[in-house]
Amino acid sequence: KAFEDDCDIVFNTNLDDFYSENRVEIQTNIMKLENYDIVSSDFCYIQENINDNDEIIRYMNIKIYDKYIKENLLVDHNVIAHPSVCYNKNFWTHNKYDITKVPTEDLDLWKRAITNGFKFKIVPEVLLFYRIHKKQVSNKKDVR
Repeated sequence: KAFEDDCDIVFNTNLDDFYSENRVEIQTNIMKLENYDIVSSDFCYIQENINDNDEIIRYMNIKIYDKYIKENLLVDHNVIAHPSVCYNKNFWTHNKYDITKVPTEDLDLWKRAITNGFKFKIVPEVLLFYRIHKKQVSNKKDVR
């Protein structure tokens, strides 16, 4: 819908996660200045604890250099953090999720896109703080 409304870039967000306050600026600049179709970032998990304060329980520190993104995706190692992704209009015009691939529809999308020449970038900075909590619909497993 956002691209139909003539947006150039769209950001995925999960409303129960936290994001770096300069996420949009960083990813937009990289996308526009370096001509990428998808820009993701490093992230860390944050665990809700019993007194309702959040604490970082694990940094992901993906450290996947751009030249290895395709190699990782093609062996089903999803190095693209879905809630930290932003897409440009060109990407979305040529790529869509295949709902028959749930729960791996994002991995399938990235694999199809990267094999068709779309450019991916993973920002090495932590721009996503992915919350793990008791009311979460997905990913009920413990990440420790």
